Amino acid sequence: MVSRGCLNGFRVFKIVKTAVIAGWVARALVIILSLVNSRFLIELVGVEGLAVQSILISLATWFALLNFGIPSAVQNMISRYRAEGKDYGRLKQTASNVILLIFAAFSPLVIGLGITVKHLVLSRYPEVATTTVVLFCVGLFIAGLSVLFNQILYAEQRGHWPNVYPAINALCITGCLIAFRFLSISNINTVLLVFVIANIVVVVLAILQAKVFRTWCLDRQILKEIWHDCRGFALLSFLAAGVLGIDYLVMSRILVTQDIAVYNICQRVFMALFSVHAIILTSAWSGVSEALFAKQWEVARKRIRNLLFIGGGMVVVLGGIVMISMGKITEIISHGKIDTVPMTLTFLFLVYMLLRIWSDTFAMALLSCNETSILNRYVPFQAAISIIAQIWLGSKFGNTGIMLGLIISFLATAVWILPRAFYRITRETYSV
Repeated sequence: MVSRGCLNGFRVFKIVKTAVIAGWVARALVIILSLVNSRFLIELVGVEGLAVQSILISLATWFALLNFGIPSAVQNMISRYRAEGKDYGRLKQTASNVILLIFAAFSPLVIGLGITVKHLVLSRYPEVATTTVVLFCVGLFIAGLSVLFNQILYAEQRGHWPNVYPAINALCITGCLIAFRFLSISNINTVLLVFVIANIVVVVLAILQAKVFRTWCLDRQILKEIWHDCRGFALLSFLAAGVLGIDYLVMSRILVTQDIAVYNICQRVFMALFSVHAIILTSAWSGVSEALFAKQWEVARKRIRNLLFIGGGMVVVLGGIVMISMGKITEIISHGKIDTVPMTLTFLFLVYMLLRIWSDTFAMALLSCNETSILNRYVPFQAAISIIAQIWLGSKFGNTGIMLGLIISFLATAVWILPRAFYRITRETYSV
């Protein structure tokens, strides 16, 4: 007779597999459309327009800080509630209403930051209006808050929905850019607002699928739990922004537009490969979390090993092909406006992808059981190393130096600290 545990395990595996397959199909579409959209963007507003859009999109990491780590905390809380057989309806409504209050409270700050970004970061691009930058920043703020709805869906083992949202976003952008080409609309401010509108469409879909904002609920006990769990995630997000969200800010001050565009195209292609593995990680998060909360230590460790094997093999094979073909890919995307890409830059991107897969997999394992303190202790040092290395090496070697600075920061910290912490924790648990 088949045990209930085996049936539940099979059910979870089937759900995760469905989410991953849906994510891969959607991601393949996103990869294609992202490259197509880059070409359309360059045709409409030139290489400078691509550089501006890249700089603005990079600010998403910073505006996402204003969700204060609530999405990840709520995802883990739902996983814990499910493992304990508890109802989490009030948790969903309380968390979504908190997000609504955050939007109301911090919108004036975001508007002020948008004005600051225009005059300090984009001062070299006078054709970009302040209103456009402000609206773009508000859109990024909303997108950062809406991560909560995606995390709810992942925790409910409905990861196929958030996995297809990026494809919907990309389709909206492609449709608008094609319409602009047909109508000969090439105003950079109009074109940039397309990305804001596409984000809003996806946010509305996520709200409907997550079934939030159904009732006004601010449960005091749940608020205490969220606050207790989200603080570590909030601090980690802030510190991590100093590692992952600084590259375009540095480049906007020390590199020419052409170098920024080359870096961006390489990043789009390589991060497309990385995002495929990211789908696997986000889909596996709740499963690993439930295994750890249920004290199934070997199950969690085995899943981490499988994730590393899949991610590493994928990057080596596909990344190697991309590295060899990068020059031709860039020429096609840029419509011949960029004809050379340093081989050193593409090789460093490949190395960076491998380091990210290794580090992010172990980070996901630790974060899925709320072990944020480990990351929060080392990330300040990684951020300092990343900022200093990018400024120094970027000023000497251009965009190649930016990537080299990122790699050095990971090698000095995350690459060895995270796996050591994960296996130390599980070994200590075995002996209890």
